[in-house]
Amino acid sequence: MEKKFGNLNRKKFDEKPSDDSEDIQRQDFVQNESSVDNVNITNINNEQDDISSDHFLTVSEGSSSSFVEDSEPDSEETWIEWFCRKKGNEFLCQVDQQYMMDDFNLTFLKSQVENYKDAYHMILDMEDDYNLDELNKKDMDTQIQIKKDAIKLYGLLHQRFIQSSIGLEAMKSKMMKGDFGFCPRVLCEKQPVIPWGETVHPGVCQTRVFCPKCKGLFQPDYQKHQKLDGSFFGPNLAGILLISYPKIIIGKQKTDEFQPKLFGFKMHKDSPIRPRKIIIQARIKQEKKNKKNSF
Repeated sequence: MEKKFGNLNRKKFDEKPSDDSEDIQRQDFVQNESSVDNVNITNINNEQDDISSDHFLTVSEGSSSSFVEDSEPDSEETWIEWFCRKKGNEFLCQVDQQYMMDDFNLTFLKSQVENYKDAYHMILDMEDDYNLDELNKKDMDTQIQIKKDAIKLYGLLHQRFIQSSIGLEAMKSKMMKGDFGFCPRVLCEKQPVIPWGETVHPGVCQTRVFCPKCKGLFQPDYQKHQKLDGSFFGPNLAGILLISYPKIIIGKQKTDEFQPKLFGFKMHKDSPIRPRKIIIQARIKQEKKNKKNSF
């Protein structure tokens, strides 16, 4: 019985597979390969969709240089409320409509904005039937350009408004709440920062934050705020806030400078490890001494 059982197993093991079985295995292999390819293609497409969606989220919708049309204001909210609550525009405050309706505050803005009248009406929600009909008659490119001009005009008005007494109070309250972030330096002890722009001209620079304690410029914490146009704030806001509210500096008025030490001893003034600021100060003192000696 054991020999017969062994012969039977040997015959089954030595048997060559038939052509039909080879065809079936080949079909199964091809189907598996095609299914794997389909899965890989779908995964690649999903990854591309995820990348494009992430890239879309990083683009600032508040920048005057890049406008993304996503939604319109609700019937219950104004254009200013809708624009300030958009993602990436958290640094902005709501400009008072009475301030915008004062002709003195609108001086020299007509020459900087192309579709000034239509943009001004859009910001103030002046929904006259004539204006709506005229806007609907225009082509899509013109309507998008008017929306860009409305953002540009609001940015210029925002830059002027935050230098007024009401605007300064609004920016101070946002700063003390930490809406603009905090200084990344450890020795500043989470000092709230102020938004800063290099120039008053739109489309030139991006927003940076200024620390009133260490007097340093840094990038905002989130990329959506880095894309915001720096002209919305301008270079004068930080100085006016410091003069008007000197108590916005938390703790010491001047930050402590880091002193590197080696086994408890201070580093020599000529050491390359010393902070750059101390090295520059030493050079300035040396130059002053040389000038005095020359005279």
